[in-house]
Amino acid sequence: MHQTYQIMKKYFFASLLLLVMSSCAAKRTPVHITPQIPGNLELSKSFTTFWSALYQEVKDKDLSTFKPSKALQYRYGMKKLKGGYYISGFITTLPTFKKKPLEDIGIQIEDFSLSSYQFACPLYLIPTLLKTPSVTGLELTQQTFIKQ
Repeated sequence: MHQTYQIMKKYFFASLLLLVMSSCAAKRTPVHITPQIPGNLELSKSFTTFWSALYQEVKDKDLSTFKPSKALQYRYGMKKLKGGYYISGFITTLPTFKKKPLEDIGIQIEDFSLSSYQFACPLYLIPTLLKTPSVTGLELTQQTFIKQ
């Protein structure tokens, strides 16, 4: 009986330790951006204007908790999904590109052509996407506005 109690006690403390460790690991580190676009990519005019507008709103705030203005959301077609704001577009890549590592961290990627992919990326992961070595270009999808 005493030995069973000791084993149960060890399992309880091991479970408690795992719970504490997993809750600490789930916290995101703050993501900040600079006016300069990271990486060495071929970027569309729509993306460079988006980056500039995003930086003007974000400044020194944490991008992982940032809520964009309605104007920024509307102009660049941001969607709120899974508790975050997503931007979408196309990336061009080298033949060595592997989409699984980006998908594993939360960037949605769909095949478009041989070296092009559609993506939907949470705002806080844009710097990661820009620094991906096998990504060579990025273009945002264009919003269509109907005149009334």
